[in-house]
Order: sequence, then structure tokens, then C-alpha cells
Amino acid sequence: MRHFCTYFNAGYLDRALVLIESMRQWIPAFTLDVLAFDDGVEAFFASDRWPEVRVVPLAAFEARNPDVAAVKPHRSRAEYFFTCTGAWIHEVFELHPEIDVLTYVDADLCFFSSAEPIYDALGARAILITAHDPLARSDAPSLYGCYNVGLLAFRNTAAGRACVRRWRDQCVAWCYDRLEEGKFADQKYLDAWPEAYPGQVAVAPPGINAGPWSLRARDLGSDAAGRPLTDGHPLVAYHFQGVRLFSSSHYYLGYYFSFNPERVLRVLYDPYVRKLVAAGAACGLQRPVSGRYGAKGLLYRWATGYWVGRPFRSRLVWMLHHYVLRIA
Repeated sequence: MRHFCTYFNAGYLDRALVLIESMRQWIPAFTLDVLAFDDGVEAFFASDRWPEVRVVPLAAFEARNPDVAAVKPHRSRAEYFFTCTGAWIHEVFELHPEIDVLTYVDADLCFFSSAEPIYDALGARAILITAHDPLARSDAPSLYGCYNVGLLAFRNTAAGRACVRRWRDQCVAWCYDRLEEGKFADQKYLDAWPEAYPGQVAVAPPGINAGPWSLRARDLGSDAAGRPLTDGHPLVAYHFQGVRLFSSSHYYLGYYFSFNPERVLRVLYDPYVRKLVAAGAACGLQRPVSGRYGAKGLLYRWATGYWVGRPFRSRLVWMLHHYVLRIA
């Protein structure tokens, strides 16, 4: 049995459903502990269709973590989500002390192959982190953190629990969506872990929590069965950070690629968007297109969005990004 945890509100239900379905496909037996940030999440998972999912309402979590709840009025919604990451992982260990290894996943991840490489990479160590790819030409890791919070694993040992507890308390003390004195949100704290816990931290190989930042530097290929590979490593989980739907077939990537991403769109993003649309229909989630994404923002949408199954149109958009807007 493998154990995972995450959190989200009703606005992320479609992403969470895609994550869960991918876990059902690739992980034979698992539990997923969910911190529900609103009543919509709790109500949706109340049916017996989700035996793997264990939901804790936000009110119950805050009652057991009053120091976390106390900072809520002083942080934005996103900042409060970040604040809760370490605290939620710590809480799951408290609620389920029988868990050996607990893997945190962002709700906008999707599995593409077996999760076992996560545990192979962790080995006997206590902490698994995933790197923002050092091959990518960007100063973002030095500014925002060398490691990505999207997928982390902790062993239920003294070192693993100490790391989670320290991170929890750091985020309660300071967790804002800005750069300040070497800190950024919940993420920059991870930079200190390899030195703080020598011999206890494993850095995952490429393919575990891959994202657009890693595809900037690594080739996307496929094996004999057609499963995605990144630089020859199985693509275990991909982090679809920032994806937004303009319509059922028109979407924003959340990231501008420095190379023409036609293959990336065809292999990863187009199928993911189709799954998001199907999941949204299944959970009754209709995403309103408003503000800059509405009728008045038509030019913005055409300048930034890609279309499912329309490679020529998408190539034109990328050329606009790269050669006209110069934002890649």
C-alpha cells in the first residue's frame, strides 16, 4: 500500500480527479488523504465511489492546528495554501502513525507510469525532493528554490518527521508569495534540507515530478509501448502547473517554451486538457470564462492560448510568443 496526500478546493476538483484516475491506473493500492479547503470537496467525495480517498475538512484541520489558523487573516488565499503544505503532511502522520512513507503531490500532477521509481529513489533515506532541472538556462532556481514542492516523500522516521515539523513551523512563521531575504513561499526552505539532514535526502531522477521547466532542457521521447520518457527516464508524473482552460479545446499552458512545443502539446498537454474537460463534466464543474479570458479578452486568449489537436494554429501562437512578444 502506498500513501499520498494533497489539498485543494472545489475549483481544482477537475485536476484532482485526473490525478486520482491516473493513480488508479498506475498504482495498484493506495490511499490519498485530502485536506478539503471548502465544502464542495468534502461533499463530492462523500460517495463510496472514492474508497482510496480520505477527506479532512479545513475546519477540523484548523481546530487541531490553531497556530496555522491564526495566520490565515494575514495571508492571501494562495499564501495560505502554501502555509498549509508542511502542516498538512505533519497532520497526516499524526492521524495515521502506521504510514511508513508519505508522498505529497500537488493536485495538478498526473501519473504516466508506475510510482515505484519514487520509492526506489528514496531507498533507505528519509526525504525525497525533486529538482528544478539544473540544465535549464534560468536563474529561477536560485531565486525561487532549487527544488519543487510538487512532489515530496517522507519516511516516518526521526529525520523525516523532524524535517516535516521544522518546515511546518517555518511556513507558519513566514510564507508569502514574494521573494524576501532568501525566502519564497513554502519552496525556498527546501534548499537547506540536504545540508540540514546529511545522508537523509535523496534527489529524484528526471521524470519524477517533471514539468515545463525540465522539458526546457531535456528531450521528450517514448518507449516501445509509447509511454513518455524524459532523457530516457520513464515519465512518472508530470506537473501541469498553470494550465488554464479558455474553452473545452482552447487552453493556456501557464508557461512559454523556448522551443516549438508541438510534440509536448500532442503527448502531454492535449490529452491532459481532454481529461480535464471530461473530469469537469463528471463533477459538474463549469469554469466560467470571465475578465481578460472573456469576450473582451479575445485577443489575449488568441495570443496566449493553444488548441487541442490544432498543431498549425498552435505553431503560429508559439511563433507569436517567441518572435513577436519575445516572452519565451
